[in-house]
Amino acid sequence: MGKPYDHYRCATLFEKLIAWLRVHGGRGQRPLHTLRKEFGSLIAQSYGIHVAKEMLGHADISATAAQTPG
Repeated sequence: MGKPYDHYRCATLFEKLIAWLRVHGGRGQRPLHTLRKEFGSLIAQSYGIHVAKEMLGHADISATAAQTPG
């Protein structure tokens, strides 16, 4: 559909990153999402939920609140 390629260009990079995360303790089904949630939690702890919302690109703070611990 108007794209100069017919595959996701980052697939190989993501596969390597997921493999690395699994070797280093990423055991969930979606280790990249787990890493993103951890990032959000660390930002929220250090700088507050509003900064985490912006860093994660959430439109609604309730999405951020649902992903970060109390």
